[in-house]
Amino acid sequence: MNLTLKLIWLYFLVIFNMVQSIYAAPDTLYKNGFSINPTDGNLPIVLEQFSITREKTTFKIYWTTTSEINCNYFLLSTSKDGENFTVISKMPGAGNSLSTKEYCVNDNHPLSGTFYYRLSLIDYTGAERFYKPVEVSWEPSNAEILGVEKISPNPFIKELTVDFFCKKEQKVKLEIVNLQGIVVCEKEINATANYNTAKLTEFNGHDSVYFLFLTCDEWRTKGFKLIREGK
Repeated sequence: MNLTLKLIWLYFLVIFNMVQSIYAAPDTLYKNGFSINPTDGNLPIVLEQFSITREKTTFKIYWTTTSEINCNYFLLSTSKDGENFTVISKMPGAGNSLSTKEYCVNDNHPLSGTFYYRLSLIDYTGAERFYKPVEVSWEPSNAEILGVEKISPNPFIKELTVDFFCKKEQKVKLEIVNLQGIVVCEKEINATANYNTAKLTEFNGHDSVYFLFLTCDEWRTKGFKLIREGK
């Protein structure tokens, strides 16, 4: 075999390996509940990575593709029973790409207990393909449902500001009590899901040391020590 034929053979071998890498899948895909052969030439993407991390009450779902063909968009869904899924995010795909693409979705209102995330993709023909659901287990703690982020100023003189986190929309009561357990200041607000700010100004006490408590539904935070100056 002369040099020209060897080069031609090498060229076709490289092209063949590239095509194989495009249509191979590292994980099993699902369509209508049935497994799709990972070497099926109709598979539009190569999913390199799918991972889930948590920061407080927010779940971050990441995935990476190394190639996409005819990929219109992705859907991320969640389910309590692993069968009935609700879409929580729609992410545009790259269309046709042979380069690495990274995606991330934040789930700020996750389910609790044992639940599932499922990634699916929709091509330009409207066909949807599903990846195998991923099981997650998480029980939020008291601090993750309601927690104080910042109190300022502390020490304070006449008023203070409380920044706090709340997992969902609900009524939250802020109470300041003295060392005898007597409430000297209280305020109830309609908190939003995520971060909130409340200003406390009405004090009926003359002590130097107090404690701040936040309460919602059946949850109550620990007491946060406050120092008052210039009574």
